[in-house]
Amino acid sequence: MNERMDPRIDKLMAYLYGELPESERRAFERLLGEDAELRQEYEELAGTRAMLPAWRIEERVPSFVLVEDRPEPKRASFWERFVASWKVPSPAWGLAFATIALVVAAAAGLRVQKIDGGLAFRFGEEAAAPVRSTVPELGPGQELALRENPDRSVLVPATADWVTREEMDNQNAELVMALTKALNDYGQRRDAETYGLVQSMAQQLRDEQNRDYRQITGRLDTMGLEVLAARNGISLEDLLHNGAELNPERPLEGKE
Repeated sequence: MNERMDPRIDKLMAYLYGELPESERRAFERLLGEDAELRQEYEELAGTRAMLPAWRIEERVPSFVLVEDRPEPKRASFWERFVASWKVPSPAWGLAFATIALVVAAAAGLRVQKIDGGLAFRFGEEAAAPVRSTVPELGPGQELALRENPDRSVLVPATADWVTREEMDNQNAELVMALTKALNDYGQRRDAETYGLVQSMAQQLRDEQNRDYRQITGRLDTMGLEVLAARNGISLEDLLHNGAELNPERPLEGKE
């Protein structure tokens, strides 16, 4: 049943919250002065509204503590464990990048020279280093002739300590072969480890399946013996230990 609210209550609430226009507010104040019941209700509501801001709710300590249920972590599947085994950073990438860097350096003209205390790595063609002339000391006439024709002077660079291009190529080839062998060895070892992991997981799955199968068959055998003992009206212990004569066609008690 839908009953309409007294219009005076509507105006009372609007007046209480200061929502009446000026003209209606004056008229309602005159009504409050004339209607004692309405004035009493207004005073009660105004007093209650004035008490609300000062009202404080006391916090109570709960008599119990909620404990969150922590489910057991889900065991990773075979495929998740197999994929996770390949997420380990592989050192084969480092060997591959080293091989590429060596090939690029050789193409750029990398030269290795023996110096005191070690080796020196340089790029590009090296200018010939002038050494002391092998031309013997000349007399006055020969010296004058040499000034007029300086092309007769021969400068021989000291190449005894250089690493030749052939030696550099041989070193690069040996290094590439060593890196290739290391990559092949690592790949074979990785394949063997992966194969062993797959075999171990497959054996684990087979063991779990066999265990489940044995549990199921054992339970079925026990249930069959219980039914057989119930048909013959004896206990399962008597059936197992006494070897009583059984009638598998006998109905259960209470059943035809």
